[in-house]
Amino acid sequence: MTIRLSGPIGLFLLCCAVPALAAAGEPAASTTEAQSSGSEKVCRVEKVLGSRLGSRRVCLTRDQWRAQRQQQRQDVEAAQRIKPLVDE
Repeated sequence: MTIRLSGPIGLFLLCCAVPALAAAGEPAASTTEAQSSGSEKVCRVEKVLGSRLGSRRVCLTRDQWRAQRQQQRQDVEAAQRIKPLVDE
C-alpha cells in the first residue's frame, strides 16, 4: 500500500514559497538612516476577518507598526479591565 503525498506536499511548499518570493521583489532601504530612524517601509500580508481566502497587503513604516501594536495592546488591556454586568 503506497500513499501518494506529492500533491498535498507540493501545494504546501508552493504556499510557503509564494510569500518569500513576493518579499524578495521588495526594494531594500537605500540608506541606513531610514532603517535606524524607524521610517523604513515594511509590508505585511494580513488576513481579512470572515474570509478563508481573503488577505490584503498593508505597508507602514516601522514606527507606524510599533504604534499600531501598542494601541492594540492598550485596547486589549482596557477591555480586560472592564467588569461584566451580572444579573442577579
